[in-house]
Amino acid sequence: MANMKVVLVTRNLAVAGFCAAAFKNSSADFECACDPGKFKDALKAGFDAMLLDMADLADLTGFKTTEEACGHLRRLGRKNVIIVMSAAVLPPGQVVSILNSGANDVITGEWRFRVIAEQVKALVNFSVVGVRKSRKKISLNDASIIVDIAARRCMVSEDAASVREVALTGNEFKILTLLVSRKGALVTYMDFKNKLWPDRMFQAEVKHSLLQHLTDLRKKLGPLGSRIENVWGEGFRIT
Repeated sequence: MANMKVVLVTRNLAVAGFCAAAFKNSSADFECACDPGKFKDALKAGFDAMLLDMADLADLTGFKTTEEACGHLRRLGRKNVIIVMSAAVLPPGQVVSILNSGANDVITGEWRFRVIAEQVKALVNFSVVGVRKSRKKISLNDASIIVDIAARRCMVSEDAASVREVALTGNEFKILTLLVSRKGALVTYMDFKNKLWPDRMFQAEVKHSLLQHLTDLRKKLGPLGSRIENVWGEGFRIT
């Protein structure tokens, strides 16, 4: 993939030099975020792949743990490739924890930069193809709720350090998809009827079923459930 943008987060200029040479052969735009300001600039500008040197991660990113950093970066873009690099061999449990937080891979011990460059290139290519093939994902403006329509999954983020999946029934998923897709605008009772219960004749029956599902949905969303607001006599919206 030509001109993929790769950012290495490290203070180790020797490592940055080796990486720059390796990614040059992979047709990548490479830059090193060697201070907190450059890291923030990289987040604003966007990236295809980010490599995180664990030795400097807390100082450069401001996150206390690698998992926190990966979780935040993953919420910025589902297709972004995130690679964690550690010169020390990590316990298997820690590697699993980092992967679960959003990293695509954890590289420990000796770093072979040409291999890393080709691995990142392959992951970026695979990610882009997957996004093109999939149907869209929708989310609230602050990405606290993300609905993956193709995979029929819902991910919620109640704070900067955690993301969890919420298991929803078919109707709960349809209701949440309608609400999130409107980005805070009203979803009327008629909208819900047409989407979920097109054959039902009476609005009172629709309201009763809808309220039951919304009660369960709010519970599953936890604190974020309070963002579903009742617009009296008209319908609901999510703020």
